[in-house]
Amino acid sequence: MTIKNANNTINQRVKSKLVERDVEACLSYMVQELMGIEKFQVELEGVSVSYDYKEPVEEYINTLNLGELKDYLDYEGIPYQDSATPEDLVGLVLGDLEDSDSWEYYADENGIDPEIHESLEYWAVSEWLARKLEEKGEPVLYDFLGFNIWGRSCSGQAIQLDGVMSEIAHNMNILEGQENHSMWAV
Repeated sequence: MTIKNANNTINQRVKSKLVERDVEACLSYMVQELMGIEKFQVELEGVSVSYDYKEPVEEYINTLNLGELKDYLDYEGIPYQDSATPEDLVGLVLGDLEDSDSWEYYADENGIDPEIHESLEYWAVSEWLARKLEEKGEPVLYDFLGFNIWGRSCSGQAIQLDGVMSEIAHNMNILEGQENHSMWAV
């Protein structure tokens, strides 16, 4: 999801407040050291890699022909117009997958490999932010040694510039021009 003006100066300040409130500390060194200890490896493995099924499935759906799209919609019992364009049918299929959050299931059923994202940094975050990050497909480990750990798959830029932070801020309606912006304006 691309959000217009998400990184303008005003929105960077708003997202900085969000980061200041909910990102607690960098745990990269600690997590990397603990990964070397056998009793922690399995638990930490879940936060070190994430799998993105949505993008590869979307790409696959966009390659289906009209008959294949109609077969999917018929099987799922989703009504469509016989005169619908392939783009309309693709939209219906993708909408159904989004509504049912069945990207992984569809990928498994159709032999589609996920994109694999390796965590480059590890951050302690509030439980609220951990839930929001997890909803966005980010790897999160709850209550590990008292920390909620986010496995961040990018590095080298401020956290408020991450696309996932822009999405969370957008969903909170706190970006410039949104209804809750005044509560977060600096």
